[in-house]
Amino acid sequence: MIDPQQGIVYQTGDVAGANARAYFDVSFGLAAQWKGLYLGGSVHHVNTPNISLIAGERILPVRYSVHGGYNFNFKLGSSEKPRMLTLSPSVFYQQQQGFDMLTLGAYIDFADATLGIFSRSNDALMIILGYDFNVIRLAYSYDYTRSLLTHQTGGSHEISLSYLLSAKWRSERIDNFQFPKF
Repeated sequence: MIDPQQGIVYQTGDVAGANARAYFDVSFGLAAQWKGLYLGGSVHHVNTPNISLIAGERILPVRYSVHGGYNFNFKLGSSEKPRMLTLSPSVFYQQQQGFDMLTLGAYIDFADATLGIFSRSNDALMIILGYDFNVIRLAYSYDYTRSLLTHQTGGSHEISLSYLLSAKWRSERIDNFQFPKF
């Protein structure tokens, strides 16, 4: 739509929202923890919805995911006021219609700060920096692409800000889950 010589943006026949379509999509998952071990899995698009924007059928295939890891906790400092350092190696695998992705890495949590380093299917190296401000969590991540797309993308940056809602019904047992924060 942009002419490389003259910079003119040509009009198109596309009408914004003209092809918008809603569809029902079903997914479910489960996560569990036992001592320092955490495991989880999910199935997305269970009902394989038709996502075609035009006549015909384009089925969204089912996507499967599993993840897991282990928290190794270390006490640092004096026994009166020890500080905890947690090393959490983890794995994430997902598969959809013959395509799959494996992500391996680890988080290091110290006090309220988190550092994560991961490798995704020999395609990208990811670094995550996060800080937990009690009810607000702030994180920055950078994906450095190692594939042939490196020169095209230059990697990607992401900043996330999360606000943790308080819930009166939440039990101490739920608060003690040690899944990765970021």
